[in-house]
Order: sequence, then C-alpha cells, then structure tokens
Amino acid sequence: MPLRPGLSGKGMGMGQTVVLLDEEEPQLIETNQQATKITERMKETKIYYPSREDPESVEILFSDIDCLAPQAYLTSPIMNFYIQ
Repeated sequence: MPLRPGLSGKGMGMGQTVVLLDEEEPQLIETNQQATKITERMKETKIYYPSREDPESVEILFSDIDCLAPQAYLTSPIMNFYIQ
C-alpha cells in the first residue's frame, strides 16, 4: 500500500502528537429539545395488539409501560397484552 507523499513507513504513530480541533459548539440545547418533543409524543402513543380493527384488541398506553420497571406492579392492560 503506497504511503502519502511526505510520510515514511518508519515510526508511524510513535512520538507524534495529533490535535483535533472542533470549531463548532455542541448543540446540547437543540438535542434536549428534540428529546423532549419525542417524550411528549410517546406519552400520547397507543399500541393496539393484534390490531386496532380486531374486536378483542388490547390497548396499551405509554403510562402502562411504566409498570414494567423493576419492583412495580403490573397493570391489567399489560397482563391482557401478555395473555393475547
């Protein structure tokens, strides 16, 4: 594999200091706002199993999923979802 001009194969990576500069400021505020928007949308999410049109479908809300945390009590919709 040929090397770029000005580089030798001897001692590559040894004793060389590389400084990476990132001139852009991190956009943490925008990322946090996007995460908040996603969380707000998730709170409104409804999951239907097997489908919305099925007469015996089970509806699960975002708040029902919280009961899946360790040491939490299961809700009826979660148990019905599991049984289906």
